[in-house]
Amino acid sequence: MLVRCNSVTTGIPCHLRPVQAMQQRLRSISRVYGDIPPGPVDGVFGAETAAAVRAFQHEFDLPESGNIDLATWDMIILVHQGLEGLRVGGGEHNLGLEPSCLMFYTAGANDCITNPAVIDILQAIIGSLADRYRNFIRIPLSGVYDEATAGQVAVFQRLAGLPGSGVLDRPTWNLMLRFFDMM
Repeated sequence: MLVRCNSVTTGIPCHLRPVQAMQQRLRSISRVYGDIPPGPVDGVFGAETAAAVRAFQHEFDLPESGNIDLATWDMIILVHQGLEGLRVGGGEHNLGLEPSCLMFYTAGANDCITNPAVIDILQAIIGSLADRYRNFIRIPLSGVYDEATAGQVAVFQRLAGLPGSGVLDRPTWNLMLRFFDMM
């Protein structure tokens, strides 16, 4: 029986080949699980992809072969589907945040930044920016939205043509993730 591709039911765009689909899911998972390198989404099962698979297998207590077996593929699907429920931003990035958080705030009233892992991700992105661009400075991964973090968010906002408030609102976060993804 011939089954037509249905990206609505599979969650995989029909134009992607299986290796690209797996790479795309691993990249999405790596945004939440920092020990998993993002790897390329090029359809080539090379050394970087094998390293990402090995790190995924390590993270989820699977045999660390670096190859995609049925147990690994099933776990990638399961984890990715779980993260889909936590989708935020423009839709192409996942983070473990409640959908009710419409905006990130600096520490204070209505604070949606209570998960130190989320702040660590933000601070790691800022660190990556600092590694490439002189406009930014590296800040410690503290898990706290402190003055230094807010200052670097304000730098990003000004460079992106946004108001430099230092408040990580949804437009700033979406733009920062898109920019980081292109680096």
